[in-house]
Formats: sequence, structure tokens, C-alpha cells
Amino acid sequence: MPISFRNRTLVFSNFFIGLLLFSCHHKDNPIKPQKITTVYACGYDSKGGSTIANYWKQDSVSILSKGRSHLTANALYVDKKDVYITGNEYTNYSSHIPLYWKNGQEVKLGNDNGDAYTTDIYVSNSDVYISGYVPLGIGQDGAFQNMAVYWKNGVQIPLTNGKDYAWASSIYVSGIDIYIAGYRNVGSLSKPISRALYWKNGQEVLLGNGQYNSYANSVYVDGNDVYVAGYELTSSGVGIAKYWKNGIEVILTSSIGMSEAKKILISEGRIYIAGYERTTGKSIARYWKDGKSIALTDGINDASALSISVAGTDIYVAGYEYDTETNHPVATYWKNGQAVRLSDGNNYAAITAIYALR
Repeated sequence: MPISFRNRTLVFSNFFIGLLLFSCHHKDNPIKPQKITTVYACGYDSKGGSTIANYWKQDSVSILSKGRSHLTANALYVDKKDVYITGNEYTNYSSHIPLYWKNGQEVKLGNDNGDAYTTDIYVSNSDVYISGYVPLGIGQDGAFQNMAVYWKNGVQIPLTNGKDYAWASSIYVSGIDIYIAGYRNVGSLSKPISRALYWKNGQEVLLGNGQYNSYANSVYVDGNDVYVAGYELTSSGVGIAKYWKNGIEVILTSSIGMSEAKKILISEGRIYIAGYERTTGKSIARYWKDGKSIALTDGINDASALSISVAGTDIYVAGYEYDTETNHPVATYWKNGQAVRLSDGNNYAAITAIYALR
């Protein structure tokens, strides 16, 4: 039966009303654009006695060394649109120049002895903070001496007096407070003991009981809570990965094999730690989320996780894994457990730090 004019009008009216309602619905609930995560990383690539400092953005590499052949990139910090990377230049076997790059432009750090190392970097209110240490050689007692230091805007500030062996590993700034993790020799010459610790505004806070050697690798501050990650040796000399929250230790692994916690961060109340564990012949790269261990490699080749970052629901862990054919470490990061290789395995390479920004 043919549709009458009246029925046609009714059909088209309903159609346009439907379109109008559909359009209004989408205006009230617009489709949100998908957020893009930018992945920043730094590390090194070494071959034939030369070490090249590298920086990656979205897997695209930039060489920081600019023709020089003995530089490393140790840590990075992203502050808005600015990328800061700290590292060292090895001029010979006994001299090392501390430096950092801001958006690829090199800045050398002054130091009293002309020889120092950088380990970590943090930027707060445009001020650049870098942790490190100054080797002072052998003291009168015959023991090696290091002075733990940090730099604020290029000015070196000592944390120890240089009369023992000390090391500043990591730095974090919260408000006006400066936190630096590391370790210091608190034993005697006949029985030296390395003690994990952190400094808050230059004041030393010891960690662990001091019975066996312990080391602090990373510090993170969340509100009023201070987290420090590292490891402590057992009586048999096996390292045990652990972290301290406000001085209270939390053990991450058993005493079966060597393990180490390398980097710690807190994201939305959850605790993320990167590191490794060696339970058999090979070290396994892994991370811990609220104490639960997640393996990133299968143990066929040596591997280690050195850094970790979280963006939304995605977890990025960076480090290296040895290549089966060349037996060289490959610069690798894992996104939610899936490996992404940034070097080809022909050279010795690793990612020392990663930061994912959404």
C-alpha cells in the first residue's frame, strides 16, 4: 500500500527529531580525545672502549655526547616542557666531570677537586638539584674516602666531611625539604660497615640495624611519608631487596639469592619498586607493586630493572636484558610487561632512567 503524504510527513518528522535528539545527546556527552603518553628515557651505548650518552623520546634516540666518546647519562627529570638529564664525562681513568643537560644543552658542574660523579636529578621551582659524590682517594688510615654531595643550581654542597666512604644515590625535593638517599661507612678500618641512610636538609637519618652492610638506592616522599629503597646483606653475604617507610623496613624477597631494589615511587597510594632478583644462575628483571613481585624476564639471560614510571594504568619499567646471540646487554623497557628494545644488541647498552608523561 502506498504511503500517504500525511504518513510521509510523520515519518520524516520522526526521523529529524531522532537526529536532533542524537545530536543533543552527543553535545551533552562529547567524546573525550584519548590521552597520549610521552615516554622519555636516558642511558648509554658502549662499544670498543667508547661510551655514548643517549636520550630517547618516544623511542627516537638523540645522542647527547656530540662527538665525544666517554659520557654516560644516569638520570632524568621532566619539568613541564623541559627535559633534564644528568651524567658524567670520563676524561681519563682518574678524572670525571659531573654535568647535566637541559633540553640537550650541556651544563658542567663546578667542584672543588675537579673530579666528581652525579647519580640523580630533581627540579623544583626551576631550581636544579643533583646528587652525587666526590672521590678523595686513600686517607691516612689507608681506607678509600668519598664525600657525599649534592649540587643546587651548580653549587656543590657537602653532606659528609670526606673522612670516610660515603655516597649519595638519589634526591627528592618536597616543598622546602631536600631528601637524599645513600650510604656511609660507619664501621672501623678493621671492620668497615656500610650503612643505608638518607639526609633531610643535611641531617643524617640512619636505616637498618647496622649489623651488616646496607645500601640505599632511591628516595621518594609522599606527603609526610619518606620511602627509601635499597638492599641489605645477610650474614652469608646475600643481598636482600627491601625498602624503608619512615625508617621501618619492608623485606621484598627471601634470602635464597641476591636481590636489589633500585628505584621507588608512589602513585595514587600504591608503592612501585624496580629491581632484580637472582635465584638461580641468572638475574631476573622485576618490579614490585605493593610488595607483590612481578617478573619481567624468564631467567634465560641476565637482566635488571633500573627505573620505573607510572602513567594512568600503564606501568613502564626500564633497564636491560642480555641478548642471546651477542651476549650484550640491550637497552630495554617494559610497558605492562611487554618488552621494547631500544638497541640492537651489537653494543653494550642500557636504559638508566625512564619517565612516562600523560
